[in-house]
Amino acid sequence: MAKKVLYMGIISPAESGVGVSSKIYKQMECFQKGGCQVKHFLYQMDKTGLKKISFHFYGSNRTQNLALIQACQGVDLLYIRYFFSDPNLIHLLKNLKHRYPHLKIFVEIPTYPYDGEYSKYSYSLWIDKHSRKKLHSYVDRIVTYSEDSQIYRIPTIPISNAVDVSSIRQRNVHGSADSGIHIIMVAQMAFWHGYDRVLEGLKQYYAEQGTENIQLHVVGDGDPAVLNEYQTLANTDLLKGHVSFYGRKSGEALDAIYDKCSLAMDSMGRHRTNVFYNSTLKGKEYLAKGAKMPTAFFADDDMIALGCIKAFQEAGYRVPEDISVASFDDLPFCEISSPRLTTIKVFKYEMGQIAVRRLIEVMKDGGKINTKTQVCTEFVERDSVIDLNSASKEGGN
Repeated sequence: MAKKVLYMGIISPAESGVGVSSKIYKQMECFQKGGCQVKHFLYQMDKTGLKKISFHFYGSNRTQNLALIQACQGVDLLYIRYFFSDPNLIHLLKNLKHRYPHLKIFVEIPTYPYDGEYSKYSYSLWIDKHSRKKLHSYVDRIVTYSEDSQIYRIPTIPISNAVDVSSIRQRNVHGSADSGIHIIMVAQMAFWHGYDRVLEGLKQYYAEQGTENIQLHVVGDGDPAVLNEYQTLANTDLLKGHVSFYGRKSGEALDAIYDKCSLAMDSMGRHRTNVFYNSTLKGKEYLAKGAKMPTAFFADDDMIALGCIKAFQEAGYRVPEDISVASFDDLPFCEISSPRLTTIKVFKYEMGQIAVRRLIEVMKDGGKINTKTQVCTEFVERDSVIDLNSASKEGGN
């Protein structure tokens, strides 16, 4: 007899399109292909009466709670796409387990840890931190994109983001712009996308007399404050005519923008939320669209580089044969990663010594002497980088 699955979330599944809705649809489709009967329960949440709380919470809508409890009758697995915890959610889960002792409850946490991502919602996060400690009493498994074996004392099921390549229209290379380097960035904008870093870098490039015609195509809505920051940067004299904002686009309108571009930009600031391993859905959509792969990727630090190598390997790319990866720091695991990571060694102990010595000098001299100290680094070549020129010569012999 087929197992019955109820998929609960705050976003509706969509058969076509991109992003989270498409992902939910595909997850439900996978349950069906595995022989399960699956239905979707759209949980429509009420805001609480407290003005300080900026989030909707599961469990705050009595009508929805009763409907969910009724919908779980005869269900074997309740799959919850997690948003936040609060006392109401814990009470709801407790009622479900009491009424249906056989019911298995799996909770998917799309981003973990997520505290940094929602740090500006301090009151909501405080409620969540206190409530999530009780999840282990009612939740059987946490579904995660991280490598943690347990989250909140609950065993995990690690998964990875994936896309159905057959359902994604490939970029029309004949529609590419005639000149220049065109880069697309698609997202529901948040501070952790880090596109301000790209804009600042492009601004510096032109300040230093860069001559390439680089065009950034920014697609998506999201946090108004973040979008305003990007638009303010784009309106500077150096960047005028180099950045286009389209707002939210989908279908043929989005495809037309993809056709102009040969490169795509994924998140550049995940480290801002203390997330250092990230397997983004958007990056895989870019690859499925046919965006060009660079020949090399240089990461801010070794942790990000390790995450990149894993993501490339999951997507079927070889490091370094298909793409080289290098980074900064030279942490101990660089010697045992696969492949061993090429990096730039930073002499942090010496930097600390110099900083303290300089601080003492400033205290003695009253801070009147301005100096600039440069600490040398060391390039440590291992196995994650390949010389394409040498490789092509060897291939031709």
